[in-house]
Amino acid sequence: MFLKKEHKKEQILHIELFLEMLLAERNISLHTYEAYLKDLNDYNDFLLPHNISIIDAKTNDIQNYIKNIYARSLSARTLAKKLSVLRQFYKFLVAEGIRTDDPIFLIENPKAQKLIPKSLQENYLDHLIHFVQQSNDLDKYLFLTIIELLYGAGLRVSELVTLKTSSFIENEKFVIVYGKGSKERMVPLALPVQRAVYTWKYDERAKFMKRHKFLTKESWFFPSPHNNSHITRQYVGLILKKIANKSGLEYQKISPHKLRHSFATHMLEHGADLRTIQTLLGHADITTTQIYTKVTQTKMKEVVENYHPLGYKSGFKNIKK
Repeated sequence: MFLKKEHKKEQILHIELFLEMLLAERNISLHTYEAYLKDLNDYNDFLLPHNISIIDAKTNDIQNYIKNIYARSLSARTLAKKLSVLRQFYKFLVAEGIRTDDPIFLIENPKAQKLIPKSLQENYLDHLIHFVQQSNDLDKYLFLTIIELLYGAGLRVSELVTLKTSSFIENEKFVIVYGKGSKERMVPLALPVQRAVYTWKYDERAKFMKRHKFLTKESWFFPSPHNNSHITRQYVGLILKKIANKSGLEYQKISPHKLRHSFATHMLEHGADLRTIQTLLGHADITTTQIYTKVTQTKMKEVVENYHPLGYKSGFKNIKK
């Protein structure tokens, strides 16, 4: 017997109430809201064919869902994220008196492997920036400012697209960023980034809107020609690949995340300390930032192997560890 329509409506209602609570009490971003809704819908879609209500699901139902996630070859990180959403959802149901027990309480999170972030070579980024600077594309200042802020300030792409014209202070020497959990941080901008920001903000932004025949009263730093909002994360990823491809670089290598990773890695390689990088990136925990030290350790090992006499003369790099 399938779940009655009123039961399905009740499930949707409780999901909506949970998300509204997060919006009101935790001030989550629209991006987080959509991600939580997607994860809850994925879980609900798994339960429905088995005639199981998301409100009444048991521990073994969640365990079967975990098996389903592994069967879809999704990563441990994805599983951990989905379980985190379910933990919060069932905690909410218990707190509201909708159910008396927490079916996910005894389920442990998988141990997610911390992958070493991949960064781009400095000469790759030098070539990319130079190509944009020399380009005849009318929107080149948009592209340049995006690249400079991702690589030069280490912004997350979600932080980048939601910048306002008022986000820049003290003659564009600093940018105020609202990161995960709406935490505010102030990031100083290097001179090339300041120049790109200044040119876009006071000159090219208006030309961009005129050229694409739209006008917005909103103060988005990167307004979208397609709606009264800002450009999207997907748009940023797409234009980065297009620019890299046009410049003759391997476009598969580039992404907004890799520009942020490159910011951290190159800073560390040139002597910046971890605590400063942690603050600039907006990491709550320094262990998140410490993963970048593995990148530089790998590079230092290669330098010793290739340039120290005991390395290249003895075939040191061919020895298996």
